[in-house]
Amino acid sequence: ISARWLFTLIAILGAGCANTVIAKFPEVYPPPAGKPDATKVGLAPVADSRRDESAGWNAGNVPIVAGPEFTHYIEHKFRSQMVEEGFAPIDAPNPASGTNPPPCKTILITLQSTNFGNSGTVTTHEIASTDIAVQVFAPGSRTIVFAQSYQGTHRENGDPGRLLAAAADWAIDQAFADKAFLEALR
Repeated sequence: ISARWLFTLIAILGAGCANTVIAKFPEVYPPPAGKPDATKVGLAPVADSRRDESAGWNAGNVPIVAGPEFTHYIEHKFRSQMVEEGFAPIDAPNPASGTNPPPCKTILITLQSTNFGNSGTVTTHEIASTDIAVQVFAPGSRTIVFAQSYQGTHRENGDPGRLLAAAADWAIDQAFADKAFLEALR
C-alpha cells in the first residue's frame, strides 16, 4: 500500500475526529461559454504528484488534509481563466498517459506541493503555498512545447481551504501573466 493511500485512509478514518482538518475549497462556477472562434485548447485533469494529501499544520498544531477536491478546484479555476483569456478549453486526456491526444494543444497541470502553516510571529498569520507545473503539449502529440512551474502564496488567518485556494489562484495568475505560456497556447 502506498504512503499516499495510507495517509488518505488515516485522514478519512480520522475525519470525524478533532485531530484532523479536511480542507474545504470554495465553489468554482462553470465559466461562461467561450467565443465560437476562440482557439481550442485541451485541458487534461490535474495530476497530483504530492507524496500524500498532507498540507501542513494549523495554529493549533492540527494536521490539514488537502484531498482530491483541491485538484478539482485548480482545474475549474484554470478552465475559467482560459475562457477569460479568450481560449476555448475542451476536456482532454493526459497526453503522457498513452491515450490518443486531441488534435489541438493540450495543457497538463500537475499539483506539485501544498503547504499550510503558522508564520510563528506575534501576529500569528497562517501561510499557505501551492506549487503547480504547467506543460503544454503539441497538437495530437506527446511532445512538450512549454513547461514551467509557478508558485502562489497567501498569508492571513482563516479557513485552510480558502487560504490554499487563494495560493493556488496566485499560482494560476502567475501562469497567465507569463507571456511565454500564452504564446505557447496560440
